[in-house]
Amino acid sequence: MFGEFPKLPTRDDVATPAPGRRRPAGWLSRVLMGLAVIVLVVAAGALALALLFARGDPVLSRRVVTFISTSIGSDSTRLECDRIHGSVFGGAVLERPRLVVLTPGGPVTWLSAKRLRAEYETFEVLFSRRRTLRITIDSPVLPLVHDRRGNLVVPRFRGSKRNSLDRTATRIDIAVHDGTVSLDRGGVRFGRITGNAVALLEPNKTSVRVSRISGVSLMPGRPASIRADGVATVSGGRLRFDPLYIALAHSCVRSAIDWDLEHARVVSSRPGSALSMSGR
Repeated sequence: MFGEFPKLPTRDDVATPAPGRRRPAGWLSRVLMGLAVIVLVVAAGALALALLFARGDPVLSRRVVTFISTSIGSDSTRLECDRIHGSVFGGAVLERPRLVVLTPGGPVTWLSAKRLRAEYETFEVLFSRRRTLRITIDSPVLPLVHDRRGNLVVPRFRGSKRNSLDRTATRIDIAVHDGTVSLDRGGVRFGRITGNAVALLEPNKTSVRVSRISGVSLMPGRPASIRADGVATVSGGRLRFDPLYIALAHSCVRSAIDWDLEHARVVSSRPGSALSMSGR
């Protein structure tokens, strides 16, 4: 008489979601999307930087030179160059690099070169504690001159302080081709200078071994050859050559010198002693 009551749903009648098909949380998708955007922006920036570096962009070149100059130079010494180009993953080329010293009479180019090439492994430089760089200097010119006060013009270098926790070591192999050295007094001039050096930059000091730097006289009527080699250490803002061998024609002299890099002056020196060429 009263009809039938509607049947209430039981637990078995309620549909349950299939296992393993839960929708991801909204915040997770947003985080993944943000990370993807960041990666794309970084990749685009790195690509743009690599393209500018390969083309030798003037603005980028000036910024790189300014960074290097402020890192190693001082108020009276700066680095200049026409252009820097190369590959982020292979090496860099500095066109016409110049080390300029400011004097009371104006700026003086202390050292210049046609080209400086630096080769390196980017991942090794960034992530390894043992790094190796190869630097080739083409046609360097070192004109030693005096300023208007009669002082020899020399560069000054700012001492750098490394982090006490830094344990990296960098080896730099340096090759010099077709260099020239001259002095503004006495008409002294040597050319066709070639040689090699190896520098090891460690946390506490830097050591340099100069191997058979040699050249010939460009002075009319004064034929001669010159050779030099030795070992130098840089520590505490001082450069100390000991020993330093200099051979001119058939004579050879061994000496030592302690040079203050920041104040550009001799701290101490040991007079050279003559050696026979056969003794070397």
